[in-house]
Formats: sequence, C-alpha cells, structure tokens
Amino acid sequence: MGGRGASLKSLIRKYEDGLKRMYNPKSSITRAERRRLIKAGYFKIEQKRDAPKNNSKPSFNRAKEISKFSDFAYRKENTPRGAKSFATMFQKNGSLTHGILAHNEEYAIAKWANQKGYKNLDKKSKNDIGKIIGEYSKGYNPKLSRVVNSNEWDWHKY
Repeated sequence: MGGRGASLKSLIRKYEDGLKRMYNPKSSITRAERRRLIKAGYFKIEQKRDAPKNNSKPSFNRAKEISKFSDFAYRKENTPRGAKSFATMFQKNGSLTHGILAHNEEYAIAKWANQKGYKNLDKKSKNDIGKIIGEYSKGYNPKLSRVVNSNEWDWHKY
C-alpha cells in the first residue's frame, strides 16, 4: 500500500512560497503533485499546439508571371478586368520604361495588384495608381517608382 501523498493545501502552499517551482530542475514538482494541482484548477493544462498552417496563396513569382505573359493566349485570359488603360499607360511611356520594365511586365503588375485586392485599375485615381505602383516597386522593381514619379511620366487617362 502506498502513502496518502501530499495534501492539496500543502502543495499549494509550497508552490506559492516558492519552495517548489514548476520549471526549476532542482526543486521540480513531481508528476503526482502536478496532476493534483491541475485537477484542482490551479494550473492550466498546456496543450501541444500545432504550427499554424499558412493557407494563403503562394507569393507572387514575378519572373514566372512575366514569362507566361509573353504568350498571347495566356495574356488574354489572365489580364485582370479593368486593367487595359493601366497597361496602355506603361506602353505609352515605353521610352521611359525601356530597360526598367521587362517585356509585358505591365500585365504582371496588373495581375499582382488584382491579387492584392486592387480591383478595376482603370477606375482608380492617379494617387491610388501611384500608391499601387510604389508598393509593387518596393518588392519587385525598385527603379520603377523613380520613373513613374518623374515629370516626364504621362498619366494616360488618370
């Protein structure tokens, strides 16, 4: 026959006085003592947490999208609705963007903006378009924002 074990009152007193510490290896609580304290509601049961799953869409792959947009059928199918004037603006400023934008990158920018939640780019204001281009350029094409903010940039229909 085993002993009675420590009473709950004495366990709580020892724990509160600092004589017994939960994570101190020199004076750790025994399993039985811990179980009694958990049952009494003095400790909460720490459940093992799974790592949170990232259900978000994969990040935007600029190089892959630009290469896909070189195909006419893909470009026609995947250009977001309301992005025609947006793409035309980059094409009209071709002399400024030469060497900065990749071929058909304007469609990739429109698709990126659509994925970020900026819908119907043709109806956005000039300031909104500037913010969208600035946000894109921070992550993918840093030289682009300097060109767009220059005085020579033609804001086609904006």
